[in-house]
Formats: sequence, C-alpha cells, structure tokens
Amino acid sequence: STLAERRKTKRVEQGAVIIDSDEVKVKVSHGLISVIPLTSASRSRAMVSECMIMANEAAARYLQEHELPAVYISQPPPDSTLPNRAALPTRQTYVHATRRLMNPSSISTMPERHSALGVPSYTQVTSPLRRYVDLQMHHQIKHHLATRQSLFHESQLQIVAASVQPAIADARKCERESVRFW
Repeated sequence: STLAERRKTKRVEQGAVIIDSDEVKVKVSHGLISVIPLTSASRSRAMVSECMIMANEAAARYLQEHELPAVYISQPPPDSTLPNRAALPTRQTYVHATRRLMNPSSISTMPERHSALGVPSYTQVTSPLRRYVDLQMHHQIKHHLATRQSLFHESQLQIVAASVQPAIADARKCERESVRFW
C-alpha cells in the first residue's frame, strides 16, 4: 500500500484530481434489497485502483513507443479552479461540485493527457472481460509481442472508438444515477 500511496501522491503532483466518492453495491436476494456502501478509503481498494491506473498507463506507453494504433482515453483539465474541500459543508457537496467542473473524457486514437488521472496518456487494458476496448488493446499488444506487427490499423480502431463512446457515456450516467439513488 505504500507504493500505491506514493504513486497517488506523484499523480496529484502531476495534476490528478482525486474525488473520493463512495460506491454502493446493491444486492437483491429473495425479494430483499440490501445496499452495501463500499468506501473509497479502503487501503485494498486504493491499492487495486493505483495498480490498474499504472497498468493502463504502461500499456499506453508501450503502444506509443512501438507506434501501434490504439484507443486512448483522455480528459482535458477543468475550465475553472476546482473547489476547496474545506470550504464546502460535506464531502458529497465537494464531490458533486468537482464533478460538475470536470470536462468529459474522450476516446480517440490520438494519445493525449488524462488530466483527472494525472498521466500523459492512458488506455484501458484491465477489464478485457467487461470492456470491448480493453479486449482490443490486449489483442493489439499480444499480437505485437508475438509478431512485432500491428494487428489493427488506425482506421479500424477509429471505428471502435466511435462506436463505444455513446455506450460508455450511458454507462457512466447509469452509474452516477444508481449511486445517487441508493
């Protein structure tokens, strides 16, 4: 966990915006609904989160260094100064105000900075069973490691990026609404 804490500190120094919002896990069993809060302050969750960010950043760096077409996720910095946590009455108020000021992330085949994470470029490879883009990036990297060739052309990945963007936006909205509801 010390490594995760140092990594998070480094990202913050590079401009990362840390929004410690809790998540909820909703279970329905035999008609009974249980809502379990998952705190972001958990050391194990923080360690897993930092390791996933490192893995995704390393994959983006590999793809760039080998000039392989890829799907990148970027996010421009906020247009205005973020609120001071101490100046707001509750953590929820701070989280809501900060999220409203953040610019949306975008998906493209051009590597750009992900300001919220504080990394120069970012792709996703950590959930290939859940996310199609992650699976495609796994195929691209694995193929390159085996053959030193690119599996996908940029035009193919531009289609992937364009096709998943609306689904990702919908999933984020559903997640926000679910957390707010529960």
